[in-house]
Amino acid sequence: MRAKEFMVEGAIGTLTIGNISVVVDDHAIEQVRMRNIDPKSVDTALNKLPTIQDQLSNMDSGSKIWIRDPGTNISLGLRRISSNQLRFQFKTAVQNRTYQSDTEEIVLPEQLEELTFMGMSQCTKDCSGHRAGYAWSKARGGATAASWSPSFNRGADIASQGY
Repeated sequence: MRAKEFMVEGAIGTLTIGNISVVVDDHAIEQVRMRNIDPKSVDTALNKLPTIQDQLSNMDSGSKIWIRDPGTNISLGLRRISSNQLRFQFKTAVQNRTYQSDTEEIVLPEQLEELTFMGMSQCTKDCSGHRAGYAWSKARGGATAASWSPSFNRGADIASQGY
């Protein structure tokens, strides 16, 4: 990886959500704590990123974006850090974002609350992808998946965590 594609100061870990990798910046974690944002809300918003994968794919390396989740009422500040992968750096989070910014914003689609798999992961239709991934992982002793389907991968991830 070229140095200019990996502009991460103080990274503390990487999350993989479907085909999207999110490098978590220590500054972002500090912002979540200082602003009394529920970490579960951040997790919920991050897990919805595959629903806007096409829009994220069109971003240039180094560009910034606000991702607003109406369901949790938080906005996440991300920066794309790879030109050939869906790899982003999670820079900050704010709740009830009301100030103006010249940085582009994407609003996550709202999903029905009753469509969740095991109460842990939002489903967009009928949770069949989650169920299939869960069953696949359980049959393989808790294996993780890297399929083209984010819902299959999330179901497998839930199973691999021992649920």
